[in-house]
Amino acid sequence: LVVMSGSMEPAIPTGSLLLVRRIPAAEMAVGEVVSFRHPDDPGRLLTHRVQSVSVEGDRVMVETRGDANTGAEKWAVSGSGTVGRAVWHLPLLGYLVVPIQGVAARILLLVAPALALAVLLLIDIWRPGVGRPGRRPAPLPAGGGAS
Repeated sequence: LVVMSGSMEPAIPTGSLLLVRRIPAAEMAVGEVVSFRHPDDPGRLLTHRVQSVSVEGDRVMVETRGDANTGAEKWAVSGSGTVGRAVWHLPLLGYLVVPIQGVAARILLLVAPALALAVLLLIDIWRPGVGRPGRRPAPLPAGGGAS
């Protein structure tokens, strides 16, 4: 993930590339940094520190807060659900990753070079080998002398 705000500074600076490992929600512990779906906007991910966690029936009740924030989020996840546990982060590297997250950028950076390489390999395979450095003509059959 790329950290897009300063809510976890100074522990995790804005622009950091964050590696998270998916864990069962019931394994969360107070003090850990976790990534989860925003309680009011499920299309958005948040990465904040766990303030409290408890299991109530088949639900895990969680309170999280960004280190630089004054307010906390209270949310719940199914006991069989998962969250992302922050494993490590690399400051500033996220700024390099953001531009290649779109579909067009991925095509440009991944698919286009792969197609270019495939075309070059096909040209190399189909081009006649005689006269090219490093290639020898096929040997003549043995015993093919004149009579």
